[in-house]
Amino acid sequence: MEKIIGGSLADRAGLRNGDVVDKLEDLDNLDINAVDRLLVTAHDKIELIVTRLIIFLQSGLSDQ
Repeated sequence: MEKIIGGSLADRAGLRNGDVVDKLEDLDNLDINAVDRLLVTAHDKIELIVTRLIIFLQSGLSDQ
């Protein structure tokens, strides 16, 4: 995901910028046309498998 808009369905679902959608419903190959068809025909829920990269930054401060 590149840009999650506040209040959007993606935002309300808990997705964050940088998340990678690996699987959508039963689609392993996330072809844009297949995804579009799925989103148009979905009723209430869509199952996502998402990879989230968590990066820890070191401050460079030492305990002295």
